[in-house]
Amino acid sequence: MKKKILCVVLAATMAFSCTACGSKKSKVGGNDVKVTVEEVNEKIRNKTVFICGCGGVGSYAVEAIARMGVKNIIICDSDVVDITNINRQVIALSSTVGKSKVDVEEERIKDINPSCNVIKFNCMFTKDMY
Repeated sequence: MKKKILCVVLAATMAFSCTACGSKKSKVGGNDVKVTVEEVNEKIRNKTVFICGCGGVGSYAVEAIARMGVKNIIICDSDVVDITNINRQVIALSSTVGKSKVDVEEERIKDINPSCNVIKFNCMFTKDMY
């Protein structure tokens, strides 16, 4: 049986923001949400999140997901950190130039969330992979 993978970048950002302000409930589109932020966060933590691309958007998404305490993160990228990435990618530092993006991301995830299970694919994601 295939494991369900949840892509929750927007949901995770919403729940993270609500946690930061201390709100017990959130409003989405003017409607009261019926679950607490803690319930949403717990459900997200127990999911597997796949993030394809560890660049300008993906590197920030991975960091937010790791900081939420998600237990299983899958990352996919075929690129290495380049000096031109430093102005826009959270993983791009002088010390990471030339290193595989998925290797740098895995190390960063483990620094943030040591109990996270990281699965990494150092390749380009194609339609044949799913």
